[in-house]
Amino acid sequence: PKRTGKALTLDTELLTPCGYIRMGDVRIGTRLIGNDGKPTAVTDIFPQGVTDVYSVKFYDGATVRTSADHLWTVQTEEDRAKGTSRVMSTLEMMNGTIKRGSDKHNNYSVAYMKPAAFDNGKPLLLHPYLMGALIGDGSFLSGVRVTNFDHDILNRIGMLLPAGDKMREYTRGTYGIVKAKHKYNKHGYPTKGGTMSALSAYGLLEKNCYGKTIPEDYLWSSVENRIELLRGLMDTDGCCDDTGAEFSTVSKELSNQVAFLVRSLGGRCSVASRNGSYSKGKSIFSTRKNYRLRITFPVGINPFYTPVKADRWNMKRAEFRHFIDSINIDGKDETQCICVDNSDKLFVVGDYFIATHNSQTGINFTNMISGRNPNGSTLMEGAGSALVNSFYKGCQELLEPQSEYLFYDVFPEARIVGGSAELKTINLQKNTRFPTIMCRSIDATQVGLSEATNLLYLDDL
Repeated sequence: PKRTGKALTLDTELLTPCGYIRMGDVRIGTRLIGNDGKPTAVTDIFPQGVTDVYSVKFYDGATVRTSADHLWTVQTEEDRAKGTSRVMSTLEMMNGTIKRGSDKHNNYSVAYMKPAAFDNGKPLLLHPYLMGALIGDGSFLSGVRVTNFDHDILNRIGMLLPAGDKMREYTRGTYGIVKAKHKYNKHGYPTKGGTMSALSAYGLLEKNCYGKTIPEDYLWSSVENRIELLRGLMDTDGCCDDTGAEFSTVSKELSNQVAFLVRSLGGRCSVASRNGSYSKGKSIFSTRKNYRLRITFPVGINPFYTPVKADRWNMKRAEFRHFIDSINIDGKDETQCICVDNSDKLFVVGDYFIATHNSQTGINFTNMISGRNPNGSTLMEGAGSALVNSFYKGCQELLEPQSEYLFYDVFPEARIVGGSAELKTINLQKNTRFPTIMCRSIDATQVGLSEATNLLYLDDL
């Protein structure tokens, strides 16, 4: 029912352990990825019909289309300074302060997802570091060759080759990956080595630099495999400086895949493109479009293996934030709510991995307990005034005499008789020293003012 879940449009893509699924295709039991990166199961689904829709746009290009009362766990500028957070609806943020200061910087932010625990169950034909290094510095047009001068990278490639393959130096810095011994099939034709067979199975043989892509099996593999894949890519086609790392490619699809890979591991990635040119005699020629990715990770992930780059990696930030740039009305659309079974009630949407809330069942539970025993008392404690105000208003909304939620059809005797908007209190049936419902911030005065004989409800400790 309304107010027990938060609505997203049916075409919203939700992240699962083995790919994306549309909100409209979710079923009870579907496993999604939570903000902690771990799988979480859908426990309930609530179609909402056609509702007003709002576009929440983030500074990095992500957009989530959702309802006015969809909940977000956010930090304001003050929260980031204190290390606290609050829960706000889309409409509360829209009517609040989206931009701050004379420079109009973004105020609201949501946390980045932890590395996602994907598991498509498919075996990888080559070690992920080897695959990344071959995509970065390999040539597949005539056999399989690698051009690199870093001995640490070359030694690791040699160690990770399939059994029966070896590296043969052709010229300084250029190596072929060939079979250690010639083998033939029953018809007398020579067979491919393990590396070439794997690249052929993935459709990479004879691909040039602008046609290279990462096989999908690698993108939806485990966290450990994806880190190894990224290190192979970054060791060969990446570089490092004091502010982060950069990856460069002329393959648009590969640039999108690397951005996905970084974000799936909890990193930040921005993509820029440019066309270069060069002169030859009196003529000027344009080069292919080059895609440059700026990459940063919080403490815990180093995207390089080779010491010449890994030792320069010096990221000290504990976490990153997605900043909300704007919120605007975006027409009407069919929407749906879901509930998931993890502790923070967050699941991840879109290819930028935005964490979003799903449920406000606590308000309904508080009102149900209060309706059954209006002479008892409930104390709601929350971190921050915005969360407390939102909870208080939610309780009040269900208790309004003209409310669409029909509370008094269930509890006809438990009518509002008093309360205080300033103190965030509600009295049902009769006025008593301790109100039926009191909502207070965790840092507010408690002694002698509050009691919890019905329920003590602690939110966002």
